Amino acid sequence: MISDKDKKLLKIIGIAVGVLVVMYIIHNVYTNYAGKLITEFALNYTQEETISVDGFAIRDEGTEKGKKNSSFLYKNDNKIYVPLVDDSANVSKNDSIALAFSDEASAEAYRERQVLQEKINALRQLKSQGGLSYLNVVGLNSMIYSSLMDYADIIDSPSDEGLSKIRDDLAQKIITKQIATGEKLDFDSAISVYEAELAALEGALGSYERISSPYAGYFVSSVDGYENAASYEDAENKKLGSKFGEVLMNSEKSLDENVYGKVVGNFIWYFVFDMAASEISTMNEGKTVYVNFPGKGIENIKMTIYDISPEKDDIITVTLRCKLMNEELVSLRKEKAEIVIGRHNGLKINRKAITKNEEGLDGVYVLSGNLVEFSPIDIRYYGEDYVIADKYYAYRKNEKGEDEIDYDKTDEYRAIKLYDNIIVKGKNLHDGKIIG
Repeated sequence: MISDKDKKLLKIIGIAVGVLVVMYIIHNVYTNYAGKLITEFALNYTQEETISVDGFAIRDEGTEKGKKNSSFLYKNDNKIYVPLVDDSANVSKNDSIALAFSDEASAEAYRERQVLQEKINALRQLKSQGGLSYLNVVGLNSMIYSSLMDYADIIDSPSDEGLSKIRDDLAQKIITKQIATGEKLDFDSAISVYEAELAALEGALGSYERISSPYAGYFVSSVDGYENAASYEDAENKKLGSKFGEVLMNSEKSLDENVYGKVVGNFIWYFVFDMAASEISTMNEGKTVYVNFPGKGIENIKMTIYDISPEKDDIITVTLRCKLMNEELVSLRKEKAEIVIGRHNGLKINRKAITKNEEGLDGVYVLSGNLVEFSPIDIRYYGEDYVIADKYYAYRKNEKGEDEIDYDKTDEYRAIKLYDNIIVKGKNLHDGKIIG
């Protein structure tokens, strides 16, 4: 029979064994998990510093005071107009820019005729193609995949604009691949079907009038009602005034139902916005900036800070000048924009990896095989949970007291490189440690 004393002793031993078991488990967990290294690769990265603004695009259009001719293209007798050129196309005076039909049925017949003609031309081009090399087929696979992604994106979007063009482009690439892989296709039968449909449409066209551009410029097949909200000449002559961005953003549309398009008279246009006067240090007249329009998917548009108004109520009005015109830019008006005021290029490194060596230099531990090495870094930009960094250079004073790179000292350190395996988490790390 076990005495009370022995029972107490066994209880104490049991507790001790339990504590040892728990400690053993904790030790194993720490050794196998907490003690493991966590690493990330150093990759190239560009960080933009931006200012977000609400701005207004001013182009050479409308019926501004002092303008000799209106940029608007007016309808005649309620006719239906079909453009012959793409938006933002550069047209000369008297160039054909549209056809005017007496009714919608005739206009639609013409549109269908153009689509059929494009299909016939595409089939004729495909028919004329010979055998393609293996490399061509590999490239086609990539292009087909890209077109499929574009097709999926536009199906998911609220608008189906451009759907038929992407669909036809995808079909043409698939047919091209079929030819490249030796499949026999009956192009003549398909062309004959389209030509029969084309002939049937000829009788539905009716008469039409060819419209010529009254002057040179950039054709746009629509108007938005803000063409007269601001004077192009005032923007050009730096006369918009203080807080004018607010005036423009609060302007209202003025649409004329008799207008079917316009010709923008100049490829130079302006983007105007208000901003806090406290941020004026980021804006200097003559400075080049790059602008993103995230709502339109437009990035990296080069502009010049053209004018900065006097301060009013702690607000300044900034006018940017742009010398680029294309189909996307010609449709901009009231837009949210990001003004890029700085770019930082370098290696993106997790902030948890940053440490200091015995000399007080910022750096990281890099895992090279099973060897831990310290690499000092030059931090260019601090993000919330990362930094943008580059190779560290040591400096010294020259005979003139100026800073210059000390290459001998710099070469004493391991240089950080692209794709370095940076240690983000580890225990008892030091330069030269062997992991194993």
